[in-house]
Amino acid sequence: MLAHCLWQNSMFANVVALSSGVYPPFHPMVGLQFYTCGKLEWLLEYTEDALKSLTRAADVLRITHGTQSQFMKELFGIVNLRTAV
Repeated sequence: MLAHCLWQNSMFANVVALSSGVYPPFHPMVGLQFYTCGKLEWLLEYTEDALKSLTRAADVLRITHGTQSQFMKELFGIVNLRTAV
């Protein structure tokens, strides 16, 4: 419960929200911040929130980073997105 309280009020969660308003929707920084947020949510066992964040990250990073890198393949695996590679 303490982790949830700390996460909800964390500066990082606010930074992700702010950056979404500052950068264009498909800017690499937005995707990477959603990825980091999703990984932290996953570690805190907020599975539903983590999958939403990681899916959002995949949507952005697919455009900015392509689909061939090991990083992207791992991200697709996490959110169970199978694409024709």
